[in-house]
Amino acid sequence: MNNKGKRLLIDMFLYAIGDFGSKIISFLLVPFYTRYLSTGEYGSLDLVNTTQSLIIPIISLQLTSGIFRYLLDDKYDSKDVVSTGVNFTLISSFISAIVFMIIYKVFDLQIPYIGVIMVFFLFSMVNNMFRQILRGLDNIKVYSITGILSTLFFCLLNIWFIGGLGMSYEGMIYANVITLFLVTIIIIFWGKLFKYYDIKMFNKDLFKELLTYSIPLIPNTINWWIMNVSDRYLLNVYIGLSAVGIYSIANKFASFLFMFNSIFDRAWQTSAIENYHSENRDAFFTSVFNKLLKFQVLMVLGCIIALKPCMTFLVGPEYREAWKYANILFIANMFLSFGLFYGVAYNCAKKTKDAFTTTVYSAILNFLINFLLIKYIGIYAAAISTLLAYLALWISRIFTIKKYFKVKIDYKELVKGLALISIVNAIDFMFSGVKLILVDVVLIIIIMFLYKKTIFIIFNTCKTYIKSAKNKVKQMKTN
Repeated sequence: MNNKGKRLLIDMFLYAIGDFGSKIISFLLVPFYTRYLSTGEYGSLDLVNTTQSLIIPIISLQLTSGIFRYLLDDKYDSKDVVSTGVNFTLISSFISAIVFMIIYKVFDLQIPYIGVIMVFFLFSMVNNMFRQILRGLDNIKVYSITGILSTLFFCLLNIWFIGGLGMSYEGMIYANVITLFLVTIIIIFWGKLFKYYDIKMFNKDLFKELLTYSIPLIPNTINWWIMNVSDRYLLNVYIGLSAVGIYSIANKFASFLFMFNSIFDRAWQTSAIENYHSENRDAFFTSVFNKLLKFQVLMVLGCIIALKPCMTFLVGPEYREAWKYANILFIANMFLSFGLFYGVAYNCAKKTKDAFTTTVYSAILNFLINFLLIKYIGIYAAAISTLLAYLALWISRIFTIKKYFKVKIDYKELVKGLALISIVNAIDFMFSGVKLILVDVVLIIIIMFLYKKTIFIIFNTCKTYIKSAKNKVKQMKTN
């Protein structure tokens, strides 16, 4: 394996420590949440998180993305970038809080727990900024471990608030606020970010550059929001909070695959930017994509096969139909990973305006399918619209990024993978109980035979990860 590939694997390993550890802890509490919270209560919490994911990028002007990108560029002083970004974010948080309080009073809004929700939004924005600074400074160790700590704090506080004190979804909001505060403090001191911060430093010229890079990402982020989570609002309007809760759990399972996508995407951004101007760029990008394709197919097949038989143990009775929608979302996340792979071209070339074009049409498609079908086929419309939107995003990017790099897709592998996924998904609807388990065992044997080379590569990669982990532990003990 060449140095470029090794760097990508190392970055993925470090991101995986934080993300995979966090997801495992989070998944272990799904049975707890689904037994203590009704589908409606879980749906209410999801709407709070959905709203947060829209508001924060707008009030922060997406400057966190610019901070990360410019910290990777050696021609900019890190202290200059961090100080300018942090000072803007603090000012923006203060102004946003005042504006929100005025709106709340003038329009007499009746929103339960509005005070703690507002604090949650602002803490989320500040925490996200500091985490992006860690990435930009290549402090992936602190980034990863604080990711695990964040989930651990959040889960323990949830057990206390919901299981111990008998709170509803508001307990999870309180847990979020406390967790974000604690983890932000840890990031600042353990990551030694204070070394890069000067309260008096604010570079206006750099700030303009950051805005030029970041502001075009806001419409793009809104489009992503429409594709990812706007369906929750339509489900709430047409069906109710219970449907939102069931769909949220389906997304929780689908996020297992999205977890790998996000790990890969963050590592891939760094690797792609560093190798964008190399002579063998296209060959490197092609090799990475086709390996990603095979891995994604295997992941989707594994997730679909495993989920339905495990639903009885994983969730409460109200949530058990979620597997139907999760299966569709697994496939959707595969197409999303392909779209994100191609989307890195816009960051490499610093042409973030071009990212808007590919996402806007996908967002419109997502909204239209939801709006037209959700009243007729319910939660299925939300899942199918997400799948088709991500597929449209990937296809559009295949054509639009040709001026940045060229990737030769292994279409035979793609067709084979989609055929297998369709068969496995259909079998889930045809069988249940012991019959399903027996059929799944046969499918696993067939899949292992068809993808034996890919499984062998994955096995060797895992060995490399474990070896790297042991070496890092030894280094930490030595130091």
